[in-house]
Amino acid sequence: MRMKLLAMMSVILVAAVFASGCVSVSYPVAHDKSFPPDGRYEVIGSVLCKDRTIIIFGLIWLGGVKYINLGAEAEKKYNVKVNDVVNVSVDHEVMSVLGIYTQVETTMRGTAIRYIDAPAAE
Repeated sequence: MRMKLLAMMSVILVAAVFASGCVSVSYPVAHDKSFPPDGRYEVIGSVLCKDRTIIIFGLIWLGGVKYINLGAEAEKKYNVKVNDVVNVSVDHEVMSVLGIYTQVETTMRGTAIRYIDAPAAE
């Protein structure tokens, strides 16, 4: 009986170790955030946002960086109104301890722009 229990516990432990290393991270949906083709914009500058998401048991998510944070960071950095952030890239670094504690470091980079009004038609 004791051997059966030990064997079952070993199987459960091995399964838990292999299954708990999985992490689900939501990536941004594909978008058309490239430079506007008509050229009516002014490049303000590059912007970078970095933040850490902590995931506990895959159920509790704390922190994180979002696309909207890029615009807010650009406005703070350059002290001007930003209309959009284009050419966005996202990097993730994941560290997980048996799926109990997971840390995802997300870095977002982009180019802040401001739209220029079209000249009035004559």
